[in-house]
Amino acid sequence: GYSGTVSGTLTNEGPVDVENAVLVADSGSDRVSLGESRYALPTIPAGESTDFSFDADVSGARTVDRDSS
Repeated sequence: GYSGTVSGTLTNEGPVDVENAVLVADSGSDRVSLGESRYALPTIPAGESTDFSFDADVSGARTVDRDSS
């Protein structure tokens, strides 16, 4: 398998600060494991952004059948 990092930036586009928010992650794949699926976020003031990152593991290899018969 492979290990990597999932990262991004969340921006509060609303008119008020966001407090006690939780990022809920779902890989959508049986082959990708995110470990924890919920991540507490810091307070994000209105108009501000915060970065996030967490580890991810990809298991198994996808096989492609190239047999043309």
